Amino acid sequence: MSVIDPHTDVGKRPPPWDEYWTFGWLLLVMLLYLILAVVFKVDHRSGGGLVSIIVLYAVQIGAVTLLARLAGWPAKEYLSLVRPNGRDTVIAIVSVALFIPAWYALAYVLEIHSSRTYDLYRNAQAVGILPLYCFVAVVVAPVAEEIVFRGFVFRGLTGHSQIIASSTTSLAWALTHVGMAWSIKLQVVLLGLLLGWMRWRSGSVVLPMLMHGLWNLSVMLSIAYILD
Repeated sequence: MSVIDPHTDVGKRPPPWDEYWTFGWLLLVMLLYLILAVVFKVDHRSGGGLVSIIVLYAVQIGAVTLLARLAGWPAKEYLSLVRPNGRDTVIAIVSVALFIPAWYALAYVLEIHSSRTYDLYRNAQAVGILPLYCFVAVVVAPVAEEIVFRGFVFRGLTGHSQIIASSTTSLAWALTHVGMAWSIKLQVVLLGLLLGWMRWRSGSVVLPMLMHGLWNLSVMLSIAYILD
């Protein structure tokens, strides 16, 4: 039984990529994403840019799927794309529902204000791509990022404790948010710890996807409320 997968017997599978290989592969996948984004001048402010982002996320998923297969595992199992049980699903929804007001309370106390997402939302609304922007933010990004981090990277930390696996994955995820304010990185780290805990508890990456999507949805709704 894996330390980070309490409900899954992985003893019959070859060892997954260890932490060194895992983070080496992660670096290459992220570099590939950034290079392609620069070459094709991808941005979040146009419909074409958002479509390109969807394609780049698909490339990331394809890359870690291939790496899972190279490790000798079925990709679905390696990336923990398994159906969670009902109890964990309820716990996941309640957890993120509690996290949302807790973060806004902390942001209020620390006087944290971030305008980047607000500006992107207003731009998407102004140029008529708001539905596509919200789809990328609420569905595409959570699915892709969780497959890469709570799926591929988390698997590479097999043998470590849940705390180490969750915190290391969370920090790595925060570091990929290049150019964002420290407040956003703090938010990502704290949310990542919660997502990592649920990944460990459920043995599935599906619930972190759901929680990530609900968080992003709450951000979209809060901005929509402010603008209205």
